[in-house]
Amino acid sequence: MAKGKHTAGPWINGGEGRSIGRNEEMTFILAATQENVTKKEQRANVRLACAAPELLKALENAYADINWLLVEGFDTNADECNLDGVRDTIAEIKQALATAKGEV
Repeated sequence: MAKGKHTAGPWINGGEGRSIGRNEEMTFILAATQENVTKKEQRANVRLACAAPELLKALENAYADINWLLVEGFDTNADECNLDGVRDTIAEIKQALATAKGEV
């Protein structure tokens, strides 16, 4: 697997709120099982992790859409945006995407 690449989704709950995988035969993430993590928290962690591929795609789409709107409406791009609040949101999106893709 190349650096920054993840197993393609969708990911599914492997059962008991402890693991997720692309299919039943391939479990690749084990959720926290420390004594201080409740079963409810484990299930929530697995749900969040299972949603990761969809969240990544949605964030990529949001960034592209924001950039398109800025170019079309304000004759600028995401890297040059000066709109109050939007610049910070764009920076947060870019940082999250870079982290998710292993670029930082």
